[in-house]
Amino acid sequence: DKPNAGNFCINGIVDSYRQVKPQLWEAKYVFQPVKFNAVDLKLGKVSIHNRFAFSNLNQYEILWTLQEDGLVIQQGKLLKRDIAANDSKTVTIPFEKPVIKAGARYWLKLSLRTTNVEKWAEPGFEVAKQQFELPFFIPKNKKTNVSAAIQLDNDTNLITLRNKNFAVVFDKSSGYLINYSIKNKDIIVGELKHNFFRPQTDNDKRGWKTHKSLAIWKAASSNMKLAELQVNQVNNLVEINTKHVYFSDGKTSISVNNRYRITGDGVIEVDVELLSDKSLPSMPRFGMTTKVAKPFDNMSFYGRGPFENYSDRKQGADVGIYSGKINDFVYTYVRPQESSNRTDIDWLTLSNSQGVTFKVDGEQALSMSVWPWTAENLDASEHTYDLKESNFWTVNIDAKQAGVGGNNTWSIKAAPLEQYRLPAGRYGYRFTLSTL
Repeated sequence: DKPNAGNFCINGIVDSYRQVKPQLWEAKYVFQPVKFNAVDLKLGKVSIHNRFAFSNLNQYEILWTLQEDGLVIQQGKLLKRDIAANDSKTVTIPFEKPVIKAGARYWLKLSLRTTNVEKWAEPGFEVAKQQFELPFFIPKNKKTNVSAAIQLDNDTNLITLRNKNFAVVFDKSSGYLINYSIKNKDIIVGELKHNFFRPQTDNDKRGWKTHKSLAIWKAASSNMKLAELQVNQVNNLVEINTKHVYFSDGKTSISVNNRYRITGDGVIEVDVELLSDKSLPSMPRFGMTTKVAKPFDNMSFYGRGPFENYSDRKQGADVGIYSGKINDFVYTYVRPQESSNRTDIDWLTLSNSQGVTFKVDGEQALSMSVWPWTAENLDASEHTYDLKESNFWTVNIDAKQAGVGGNNTWSIKAAPLEQYRLPAGRYGYRFTLSTL
């Protein structure tokens, strides 16, 4: 490399202001000197392997917590364990099985901590950790809502569904939902549209050159054509079905079927099915993106956090409930790029100062991010001062996103490892939009 002013030389795991970057938390987890393995989680049995070359674990303590959907319901401390370097022992975590609630998820976390004053840490510093989901899950029965009636207006340009509590508007030319409001307060203020591409990471741009190798997915994100639109109303339920297609080389390479089920209480169930030719290159992401009104600036989510994480960089992030302002969860790289994602999202909410809360709830785990900028602005910016905040929030609701790491950063090997790619083919996912 010749001398340059690019960001490659300030691209470590601590930034130029000596602030921790999200990658550092993953590095800490990968390098941690103790490994915890499940033996029999129902009985609380866990194996502890000491990866130290010389140190015994009897100088550390192990704290444990049992969480129910992010809330600590039991906790305790294990007596110090005599586990020599490179040795392993199985221990029993003495939690009591809770009364299991349908739909709730239970998590056991172990945390190895210092007990002495070290040159590099105070007592209580976490040296290693592991979180296990306990096998106690019981599915929750879906309730059939008896909801208010819906007025359906199907005119030349728009399909509008409304009652005194909510309104949903679809554009008949694009087939996309374009507005969602509750009691005359706008929540979704732009298209809820398909999304297969991402603002390029350094690896994407410098290495596997996704703007060339995966260009079809960027084109499809902007150029899906509406092929079918059907509207059906049965009592207090309206179902809208759409089919969007993208043509490449004169044939349909990509098609997406969406089903929207809207009930009179303002709940929208979105079912998405992607069919793509398996000869196509892999996708950067599979999901949808939309715009949410700016007053909804408080964010909470139940998933991996609190820091940014991706499919190939999430082991260090614990599942929990995290809350704050949206900007608390936005990470800006020295060269703007794809960022601020969280994986294994059960639900995410955005709320305003009046207490109106917008909720995205996944039928399965989602991958989500919320940005103050558009994807186009993020992708086009070379410096942080190029970023221009929009008058809305960009909300990405993905089923999956490709990993961000490769074996180098400057060649085709910068592509994520095979298991973290999204090969073309058939995909589907489901989520609901509602208010609380």
